[in-house]
Amino acid sequence: MRLPERLFWWLVPLVGLVVVLFTSYQAITSRRYEYANGITGELLPGHSVGQTLVSRYANLSGIEVLIGTYRLGDGPARASLVLHLKEADSGSDIATVTLPAGTNLAQNPWYLFSFPTVANSQDHAFYVEIESPDGAPDRALTLFSWTPNPQGDPYPDGTAYLDGKPEPGDLSFGLRYAPSPLDAAAQMGRSMTANLPAWMILLLFACAAVCIAALFFLLAILRDPERRQRWLRRWSLPFVLGIALLNGLLYLFLVPPWQGPDEHTHFAYVVLLDRYDLDRDRLESLYFDSKIEDEALVQSVTDSMARYNFTRYLSGHPAPGTPPDVRPTIYQSLGKPPAYYWLGVVALRAARALGIAADPYTNPEGVLLLLRGVSLMLGLIAVALAWLFARIVSAKGSSWLVLLLPLTIALLPMHTFDMTIANNDVMAEVAVSAMVVVLAALLRWPTGWRAIALAALAVLLAFGSLLTKQTAAASLPLLALGLLIWVGLLANRALQRRAEGQVSDRRWWMRVSVPAALLGLVALLALISVVLAYEPQNRAAGWVTDRWPLQRMPQSETPTAHDGRFVLALGPKGKSLPPTTAFQVLLLPTFHPAMTITVGAWVRTAPEAGAPLVQDPKAALWIEGGSAPVVHSEQLLDQTNDWHPISATVQAEQGMQQIVLRINSDNQRAEFDDFSLNVDVGEAEWHDPVFQPVLINPSAESGSWGLRPELERRLPSSLVAVAEILPNPQPFDKVALWSGYANGQHKSFWGDFGWLSIPLPDALYTLLAVIIVIAAIGLLVRAFRRRGRWNWTDWLGLISLLALVATIAATYSWQMMGLATRSLTADLAGRYLFVLIVPIMWLILAGLSAIWALFRGDGAEDQGGETATRLPWGAWLYAIALTTFAAYCFLTLILPYYYA
Repeated sequence: MRLPERLFWWLVPLVGLVVVLFTSYQAITSRRYEYANGITGELLPGHSVGQTLVSRYANLSGIEVLIGTYRLGDGPARASLVLHLKEADSGSDIATVTLPAGTNLAQNPWYLFSFPTVANSQDHAFYVEIESPDGAPDRALTLFSWTPNPQGDPYPDGTAYLDGKPEPGDLSFGLRYAPSPLDAAAQMGRSMTANLPAWMILLLFACAAVCIAALFFLLAILRDPERRQRWLRRWSLPFVLGIALLNGLLYLFLVPPWQGPDEHTHFAYVVLLDRYDLDRDRLESLYFDSKIEDEALVQSVTDSMARYNFTRYLSGHPAPGTPPDVRPTIYQSLGKPPAYYWLGVVALRAARALGIAADPYTNPEGVLLLLRGVSLMLGLIAVALAWLFARIVSAKGSSWLVLLLPLTIALLPMHTFDMTIANNDVMAEVAVSAMVVVLAALLRWPTGWRAIALAALAVLLAFGSLLTKQTAAASLPLLALGLLIWVGLLANRALQRRAEGQVSDRRWWMRVSVPAALLGLVALLALISVVLAYEPQNRAAGWVTDRWPLQRMPQSETPTAHDGRFVLALGPKGKSLPPTTAFQVLLLPTFHPAMTITVGAWVRTAPEAGAPLVQDPKAALWIEGGSAPVVHSEQLLDQTNDWHPISATVQAEQGMQQIVLRINSDNQRAEFDDFSLNVDVGEAEWHDPVFQPVLINPSAESGSWGLRPELERRLPSSLVAVAEILPNPQPFDKVALWSGYANGQHKSFWGDFGWLSIPLPDALYTLLAVIIVIAAIGLLVRAFRRRGRWNWTDWLGLISLLALVATIAATYSWQMMGLATRSLTADLAGRYLFVLIVPIMWLILAGLSAIWALFRGDGAEDQGGETATRLPWGAWLYAIALTTFAAYCFLTLILPYYYA
């Protein structure tokens, strides 16, 4: 290697190291306490707000506050702010900093008051006082704060002050320091000893450093093609497993207990399964009958969470600092498939047999670490399966892919986080990844008894994976498409043998005709099946009489409707037909302004109702939702069958999640028609792309689509609900909703750690999206350049891509069903796609490899990204970028969040 190349070779990792060290130092030496649920009021002369605090580091150099500007958009500050920094027990100023009036400020910004460093600030208590000597009514600034509602304390080391008197709660503030890098690292290490002994922290970080250095060293010496291939065949697997183990141990020990999503529910499942001696049927029956009572378990988990500041780490918790209330959720995993939890019980009993203190009631943190260890072992199996997959799809089993693919699985930060918490995701990933490996082997060796055995094993693994988690259902489209392509390839091989020498290069389509024809035929049959499965129904779209199971309101045709041809006909209480009540749900976003909602309608006695059943028959219009009182309006009915107006108004407070519009008729058959909705948000702005308070089908003129009865009777009610919600209008924008699902899943696939509390910077999400687009373009380029020369790996890539699309569509449809029928607004986690992480990352690597080959102007392409005659720049750059990303997430985002 020439000197310029050698210098650039080592410049790449040096740049990555500098970036990580710089961003980590910045993250360690600054911390915001961002909780806010109100403001302190206008800051006027003679008044002040304050905050006591404790400095974590030496060299305190700045205080940030969250300022309220009382206006929209950017503009000059309406008044000045003066910050006084004092010793907590002294009245003299250490530093005084002014924000001058007229300074340009964004809307409600964070503002940093910088001052000369306070050298001896570590572990010292300070008092910050802020005043505005020139503030005036309607020309003042304010500060955001957090007030207990009714409990909570986001910052336990201090409290807020108003005019020199302590107040419950805290200001929204941040601290900046300027310690030396060694002092900052030492303080971080001291903080981490709460969850890990100091000697183990040093050992793990030393091993990680050695492993990273070995990665650089090995990649440098493997520029020789022969040595590279020999090493990749013999040592790539143990090397990657070593990296995965060390990286996983760092996460396992240093992510505080219970910070993995739903860890407490998976923990409880294992404990109860152990308690009931692996009798899952009994446990499920008790769960569904709400007869599980284990107060000691609830108290043990609650106390442990409180010890480890669970509610302060959980972004957006309504009462940070308070003991968590796990009672409503601790048993919610008990209905899930059992495989992971059986394995957890085996590990628990094995630990007890070895004399390890594994009592979940007295040592819940120890048992949780044991379960995390089970997840880590499963994660190592997933890494090994990725290596095996790469060996199979590589031409000679020795391309860079056998290192880069498992290394990606081992170092991808969000995946590492997921495989080191108590969660059944990793069990599902192992099951589906094993099936993917078997499927790849089947397509590579498609004939003989070995192929038949592989096909049978793929079927067994696909259906066995359903015992791990619902997301493992992704194996079903993979299996169906894989077997279909296998049959197509066998048929195509037979046809080619019969036409030996008759297929010219120009007729390349004949080489892929059978698999492509089979895929097209299946797609056509699926489309025809979907079209024939539906039929129009005489049901009013949007109006239901029951949300689960879903029952839609019948349409009633009449020539005297108030608007159009149809009305909503209701019957008296005690009569089976027509229904006595109908309703529609107006879903609202999590964040919206307070609003006034008024609903109007027209009502009359049904013409065929006859004489009143009781005196003074009436019909009612109800509006209910959240904590707001139920509002209703009643209309007396008469025998003239004339239409009468009726209306009701409700005040929807900020944050209310849904409004239910309900109509009913208790004493007389009544008909409702021509509804109207008026929403008044005052001067507030509200532009939510998904949810808007709109009425669906206000005059019942639009009918709904549903499955044919003979099909509906044979499907589970949940699948029927999904099928009926897709073609019918809903109280949300479906395209915008799916776009939101995709955005959230993209972010949490790459990095949104903890309980979605530690996201990546937006710029990184954008960069990762660009990389995905580049990889997709690379796949298209590869498919075009290889037209007529497709082999089994190309078909495997197509299978993986189609299975991914099918999985995403099914997941989004299922989630939308929960929103429409049960108002479940939970976000879709990226970890749900980790069951397909091996084919996903393989497709990304293949696409980037194709672009790299195009960039080099070299048609010779290896699935790892390099030819044997070139220096492995592509593999080197990718490995350094991956390692830098992993180190950035751990050292800049995760550790500072929990320990800075």
